[in-house]
Amino acid sequence: MTDSTNSGRLETDLLLNSRRVLVVDDEVLVRMLIADELRAAGYGVIETDSAEEALAVLRSGVKPDLLVTDIRMPGAYDGLELARIVHNAHPDMKIVVVSANLPTTDHDAVDVMLAKPYDPNELIAAVATLLSPGNTPDTISSLGDP
Repeated sequence: MTDSTNSGRLETDLLLNSRRVLVVDDEVLVRMLIADELRAAGYGVIETDSAEEALAVLRSGVKPDLLVTDIRMPGAYDGLELARIVHNAHPDMKIVVVSANLPTTDHDAVDVMLAKPYDPNELIAAVATLLSPGNTPDTISSLGDP
């Protein structure tokens, strides 16, 4: 949401789509690819390039259904810290972490971890499963190791 084009796209996405995904990645091309894939699958998408900007979006009252975040980003918080903050403030929000350097330890705040590079269909499947009304811990655990 760093320019008027993204701001306009945000408003359109939020009006037309009932399921919203907050995408956080400092690499603009990666973020755009994730956002485009999610939009093509019918989700409303909010894009930010840092954990701080994502937290500002949440503080503004926007309530996404799911967070997709990279781990390594510049700024005060990395993606795992963002996931913890978001999980504590919004325990019903689902969280997907995507990174080339996934941690080896479990993270209670994270529902699914996907290693980059990944097939975009894998991300779409994870988002669809996490946002489906009947998802269970078993269906979620089959998607990736949190």
